[in-house]
Amino acid sequence: MKDRVREALKASGVTQAKVAEYCGISEQAVARWKATGQVAAHNLFALSELTGFRYVYLKGGTGDERFIAAQDNEREYLDAEGLVDAKRVRAVKSDCGELEALLDAIRRGYFGGRISKGALIGLKALVDSM
Repeated sequence: MKDRVREALKASGVTQAKVAEYCGISEQAVARWKATGQVAAHNLFALSELTGFRYVYLKGGTGDERFIAAQDNEREYLDAEGLVDAKRVRAVKSDCGELEALLDAIRRGYFGGRISKGALIGLKALVDSM
C-alpha cells in the first residue's frame, strides 16, 4: 500500500502538509504512511478524496486508479469497510446530490490548493448572507 500512497501524492501534487491538515494529523504521520503503508481506513479515504485516487485502489490495488464521481468513491469506501447500509446512503445522497457534489468540489479545491483561504471565507460570507 505504501507505493500506492506515494504514487497518489506524487501524481496529484497534493502535499503532505495539506493531507495532514485535512485529516487533522501531523505531517510526520503522513510521512509514516509513505514509509510503512499503514493508514487508518478513514485517513486513506481522506487521501483518496484529496488525490482523486479510488479508495479501493489505494487500499488493495484493484480496479481503476482514479474515480470519476466522488459519490461512487465514498460508496466503495463504505461498502469495503462495512460502515453503513449502502442503500440508505445512496438514497440520502440522491436527495442532495448536487449539494454534495458542490461541497466535494470545494473541499478538494481548497485542500488541493486551487481555492485560497480568502476565497473560501468569501464564499462562506456569500452563503451566510442568503
